[in-house]
Amino acid sequence: MKEQMHRSSIMAEIKTIPHFEGDRMSTKYDDGDIDKSNYNLFSAELSVKRDDIIKLGFKAFIEGIKKAAEELKSQQSKMVFEKLNEVTTKTGNVVNAKGKPISYDLLLKTLETIQLDFDDNGNPLMPTMVVSPEQYEKMKEKIVEWENDPECNKQFEKIINQKRKEWHDRESNRKLVD
Repeated sequence: MKEQMHRSSIMAEIKTIPHFEGDRMSTKYDDGDIDKSNYNLFSAELSVKRDDIIKLGFKAFIEGIKKAAEELKSQQSKMVFEKLNEVTTKTGNVVNAKGKPISYDLLLKTLETIQLDFDDNGNPLMPTMVVSPEQYEKMKEKIVEWENDPECNKQFEKIINQKRKEWHDRESNRKLVD
């Protein structure tokens, strides 16, 4: 079930921390703010018809698990995007296109608003961008165009270099535990 839920899902990219007891949790943000919340219940029905078992055998159970996993994935994704919307609105970390199509300038503006981390070689760990399938189709050709445009690359590198400096500053100011 867990494998089905994470298959080709944005949820597979989100770090999780298991909690073994309690009925609520809290998250402490970089600015010191603490968000307290209760756990959310996700549930899905798993039922397999007798006729399907006769026809399909064990595959009927697998299909039932896939359907239940899709329902759980849908509920979980909805909750995550609602929470993301709440937190980004609260922090003012929202870039509103106001109905305009995605442009390179809009992508750069978005990149400027987020915190980036870098790997041991100094390469940026780029965030995942979530868009609708329709929006993705519109963007595919533009992305290739932007990647081949020297001016776009120059603007991108400028932002990445600034983000790298910010990351170095954060890393050098980290408090290390004895």
